[in-house]
Amino acid sequence: MTEQECPNCGMRGHFSGLRECPKCEADLFAEPASEKGIVRRVNLERGHPTVEVALRRFEQAFTQARAKSSKYLALIHGYGSSGRGGAIKVALMEHLQVLRNRNVLGSVLPGETLNRRHWIFKKTDLDQSFSGNKGITILVL
Repeated sequence: MTEQECPNCGMRGHFSGLRECPKCEADLFAEPASEKGIVRRVNLERGHPTVEVALRRFEQAFTQARAKSSKYLALIHGYGSSGRGGAIKVALMEHLQVLRNRNVLGSVLPGETLNRRHWIFKKTDLDQSFSGNKGITILVL
């Protein structure tokens, strides 16, 4: 059995019979993004974690993305059932503001601000299902 590497997160393992990476849930059979920028994705809400666990997941993904010189990171944080944004999203936005103030992070693109003609869809492998989605945020590292 041959070991493979996930094209999204870099996890190595034996993925025979799997369609998605067990770590980041990326499609293991997706076509290469050619000249478009690859957006690394992390699902912060998988398993319904506490805010603290979700923020640790973010820090790990952020550190990995920077170490691998990734330009973009898509955060799937959910929106919560309150209609005002969930606890993970609120805490994440506060944390991202701290990182921006320290000049550690480039742009923060909340999903609700993205329309189908936004430049992020032209320059990256993101599909337009992220357009207008309140449960995601795209980072330009």
